[in-house]
Amino acid sequence: DEKHSVWFMFYILLAMSIAVVFGSNAAELWVDGTSEGLIEDGSETYPFHKIQSAIGSAIQDDKVHVKPGVYEENVVINKSLTLTGSGPDTTVIRGAGGVPLTINANLSARVKQFTITRGNGYGISLKQCSSTVTIVLENIVSASNSSHGFNQTSSCVGNVMATNCTFADNGGCGITANSKSVFYNCLFTNNGQYGTDSPNTYRNQAFYCNAYGNVSGGFSYSDVSFCTTVDPLYIDSATGDYRLSSDSPCRNTGSPGRDARNPDGSRNDMGAYGGPGAAGFYDGYGNSPVVTDLHVTPGSVGEGQTITITATGKAQ
Repeated sequence: DEKHSVWFMFYILLAMSIAVVFGSNAAELWVDGTSEGLIEDGSETYPFHKIQSAIGSAIQDDKVHVKPGVYEENVVINKSLTLTGSGPDTTVIRGAGGVPLTINANLSARVKQFTITRGNGYGISLKQCSSTVTIVLENIVSASNSSHGFNQTSSCVGNVMATNCTFADNGGCGITANSKSVFYNCLFTNNGQYGTDSPNTYRNQAFYCNAYGNVSGGFSYSDVSFCTTVDPLYIDSATGDYRLSSDSPCRNTGSPGRDARNPDGSRNDMGAYGGPGAAGFYDGYGNSPVVTDLHVTPGSVGEGQTITITATGKAQ
């Protein structure tokens, strides 16, 4: 219909503009917190141990790749670059007594495939950016921070686009963002205030998003289209597993556009484990059940005799 056509054209145009902003001649730097090498030059052979060290060595439009691990840092992005984890299931930025991730410059940035958690305050803080700045968040979980999962100050009027992100179990709102922020295929659940809100009277926009279980309400100061308010049925949010169970109503209900499909070609799953950006970690879990209980009877048999194996599985 007309709304879908308008959304699809906007999505394509924005994707084209992002491709222009983030050039193809960038250098690549690597981070591996488990590396025991004494040499750190940012190569894949001698990676940096800290994310901030890589950012400090990067120049404009570089790409920083972060290997799996838990990084206890308060990361500050102060230049135009792309910061990519190995997936929110394996790559965690845990606040070291402060905000885990701050984007703090009049420069564009793209951050994708991380879990951001245990911030003393916001999980992600966006400030000091002009109207010409483009900030992109993809396949991010921002959860269990003491204040908002994502906060855009009223003075920061940059263009923000977040796709397939999960903002859950934060002490404040899932997100507070102004009129230049657009959220696609995102989940806002069980936050201590609103799912979405604004630091001023300007309304942000949400498309194909879901807000559920937020203390103060779902969408506040937000213009919503094709959004829902249902339990997303995470596999186990109590342990930080924000993947969707097999019967989740948020599976295959995100953006319908061809360029927004899951890696298997199905319609976009809402949240951090869906959409085309999930390709880097999607195959690691698949959709098969996880075995939670296994019994073998009898306990021992002679050669050539028969045993019986029974198992209980938990759907993903």
